[in-house]
Amino acid sequence: MNHTTARKRTASLLLTMIFFFVAGTYPVHAQTDLSKLIIKTHKIENTAELIRTSDVIVEAVVPPSWRKVDTHTALSANQHLYNYVQRLTVKQTFKGTPLPPVQLLTTGIEPLPRPRDPLNLIYTGPLADGNYVLCLKKISHTAFYALNGGFQAVYPIYGGRTIHLLKDKEWPIGAEKRSTK
Repeated sequence: MNHTTARKRTASLLLTMIFFFVAGTYPVHAQTDLSKLIIKTHKIENTAELIRTSDVIVEAVVPPSWRKVDTHTALSANQHLYNYVQRLTVKQTFKGTPLPPVQLLTTGIEPLPRPRDPLNLIYTGPLADGNYVLCLKKISHTAFYALNGGFQAVYPIYGGRTIHLLKDKEWPIGAEKRSTK
């Protein structure tokens, strides 16, 4: 085999490997069946653990609209689980490198439970539109992110300050303010 033939084979092999790498990873994101995913949030022990376990921490704008997908899962005769996709506009990154587009996937209940129902802490549903600092966890084998710890991962920005949604025995309450600067 001469030098030119060896180069062509090497180039051909390299191009084939690149093709299969790109083709093999992209369809996983493109083919995610959102009706089969259910995002159940869990409690994070403390702020240090929240920061450590978050893949991405960002300041982002959450839009007033979302895409709703039926999971075909019933909690009761009247309550069903739905997935919500919200495309975030990242303004600043504090940790990690978010892969655009940053899409938040949450699971919620319809019709909504009463405000103090503990199910609200497990299935957060979509976020209200606004500016937030969010602690996000990448959902494996998808193009989506989830809230890392549910409402513990959500810090609304109001008047240039974040509001920490602290949780007492029953429900998160806006109780602590910290500057974002």
